[in-house]
Amino acid sequence: MNKFASFTLPLSASLADAALCIKTNHSRCSLVLSEERVIGTLSEGDLLRAFLHGSTPSSSISDWVNLEFFWLKSYDLFKAHEAFLSLGITMIPVVTADMNLLDIITTFDVLRLLKTNESF
Repeated sequence: MNKFASFTLPLSASLADAALCIKTNHSRCSLVLSEERVIGTLSEGDLLRAFLHGSTPSSSISDWVNLEFFWLKSYDLFKAHEAFLSLGITMIPVVTADMNLLDIITTFDVLRLLKTNESF
């Protein structure tokens, strides 16, 4: 099983699939993939916006994906911490130059570091 399965969705996913993914990963967001590349994010807010505009649970996520999102080229919890504070996001993909997913940093990862490192 893909270690990122609970955080990722294919572009062909439904809004119901997205809601389940977000509920499962506890990060209030999911990463959207197309041909194994990260192309965007979908948050709880995006789901609400879709439903308020008349979409149904079986509707595709494709019209609601946020294509402008923050990402990192390396697993850097200090940069992630800054981004979480300044952008109000809850998940950051770590990607290659081709946008292939290498890792994911969540707010929980930063909180664990803060708990173990008071000088952070």
